[in-house]
Amino acid sequence: MRNDSRSDANTDGVLTPDHGVTRFSDLLRAGVTKTQVDQLVDTGRLVRVRRGWYAVPAADAAVVRAVRLGGTLSCVSALQYYGVWVPPDPRLHIRMSEHHQARAVLPGGVHICPLPIRSAPGVAVDSLSTALLAAVRCLDDEGLVVVMDSILNQRLMGRGDLVRLLADAPHRVQRLLREVDPNAQSGTESMVRFRLRRLGVKVQTQVFIEGVGRVDMLVGERLVIEADSRQHHTGVENYANDRRRGIVLLGGETYAARLTYEQVVFGWDEVQSQILRFVRRRAHRAPRRRAA
Repeated sequence: MRNDSRSDANTDGVLTPDHGVTRFSDLLRAGVTKTQVDQLVDTGRLVRVRRGWYAVPAADAAVVRAVRLGGTLSCVSALQYYGVWVPPDPRLHIRMSEHHQARAVLPGGVHICPLPIRSAPGVAVDSLSTALLAAVRCLDDEGLVVVMDSILNQRLMGRGDLVRLLADAPHRVQRLLREVDPNAQSGTESMVRFRLRRLGVKVQTQVFIEGVGRVDMLVGERLVIEADSRQHHTGVENYANDRRRGIVLLGGETYAARLTYEQVVFGWDEVQSQILRFVRRRAHRAPRRRAA
């Protein structure tokens, strides 16, 4: 019984930092013997992922799948694992060595991120910094701003950290750093702000309005925009259920556009058309009268 307790403790200590998945060599270095590993596998407390890699049954499914394929969870998949809000992407993003890439037969829905490395990955999940560097090569401008907004908002990194990390990134990335807003509360809010500003529409974020409260965005003096952060329906097929939501009078002289996740992700053209029609009439510019 004493040996079993020691092996469990050592195994937990090694697996927890590496996201529930670790190498056999790390188990040995932690003092777990091969016999103890075999016992843990026999009792279902460890699972063989692939040669030289083991996982606890509760390990994250995406991490396990990445390692089973011979890679490391990376890019937007790793960012999402760390809790970063990422643009919708059903693919599993992994990093692999050149050796494994040459031999791998990958199923559909798996994307190998073009982050140059020469040796096999030694971790199950890339660090936040490495994942972001990989995402620079995978995401478009909007996607990068969304990701960096989320990283700053959750204080996973500071702005100075981002600047230093991306110092050697392409010029477009340096430019995008100036568009990042740590006040953004969700990815959909970041998307809407980014898109409207690219259209030349002035957008203020996280504004307090007397009689209304704090709002996600304010266009001009009168148009409030709120963006839901979560997907509530099943995508494009149910988007029609939300099309009735347009620009409505919020109260007094303030108008509001309450946008669902589906509207931002799947139906932006119609949303953009409504907002631009409102702006072109200059209905957003008339100043609000102060409340008595």
